[in-house]
Amino acid sequence: MVRVFNVSDIILDLGANVGGFSLEVAKRNPNIIIHAIEPYPKLANTLIQKAKDECIDNHIVHQVAISDEEGEHTFNVSSESDGGTSSLLDFSKEHLQQDEYWATRIDLKYSEKIKVKTMPLERFLDGLVFDRILFIKIDIQGLDLTALKSAGKYLDRIDAGMLEVPATKDCSLYAKTDDELYSALKFLNENGFKIHKIKPNDPASNEFNVFFCRNELSYELLERNLSLREMHYYDGKHYWHFPSFRQEYPEEHIMHLTNALAEAHEESNKLKMKNNEYLDVNIILIKKSIFYKVFKLFKKSN
Repeated sequence: MVRVFNVSDIILDLGANVGGFSLEVAKRNPNIIIHAIEPYPKLANTLIQKAKDECIDNHIVHQVAISDEEGEHTFNVSSESDGGTSSLLDFSKEHLQQDEYWATRIDLKYSEKIKVKTMPLERFLDGLVFDRILFIKIDIQGLDLTALKSAGKYLDRIDAGMLEVPATKDCSLYAKTDDELYSALKFLNENGFKIHKIKPNDPASNEFNVFFCRNELSYELLERNLSLREMHYYDGKHYWHFPSFRQEYPEEHIMHLTNALAEAHEESNKLKMKNNEYLDVNIILIKKSIFYKVFKLFKKSN
């Protein structure tokens, strides 16, 4: 199944950066409003200028950071490359030093700190008039799952999307993050989404891109109708480092995937234990109930 697009349907890009996704999607879907969210003023101004230069009038830029808190917070800016590792979170020095792949990256350092406006996604969406969110792309460095959760009452109006999460918390670039692959898959499953694909985002499988959509929808049809394929910032995420003749950092691939599986297995065991405890309690209650009924019958007969 695929929904017929409504004029009030929108697409969201959280962490729009230089506009590789939001501007291209806007050009391919001129009848759909694209909301590009980018907290860093320099990049936000670049997005506005690019849209103006290319005469794209369905692309709206919002200079705000999506978080689970509303207010003003410190935003860490990385000026290396395209500033794609800038975040509300601090880097985890421990993880960067311990991980062989992260240690090779020159862009994992901050050059300045600025104050930015923050708000939950639900609060942001309160200010928009729309029907459905056809697609949401989230890439906000350590807070992707947090941002999706913050959609609150609007979560049911999201059709499909993609987000980036570390394999486990120990693989994260950032300190004090709750995002990880298992938690993302669990949250999506519990909220009516199915997983379309899971793709590694780096040669060591430290991070993964998760593509998802509503259970009743066809991801392939939605992807086709929005013309998402053959777009660098979409296909790049989709096929990042794959296929390749040689798997880089094979030991770390195995270690990170093994850790993710171990966490899932541990959670499964906890759920089994809770289920067994629940069954034991109910069996005891049933036995007590039967015993009580038999006792009452015995008393009446005497």
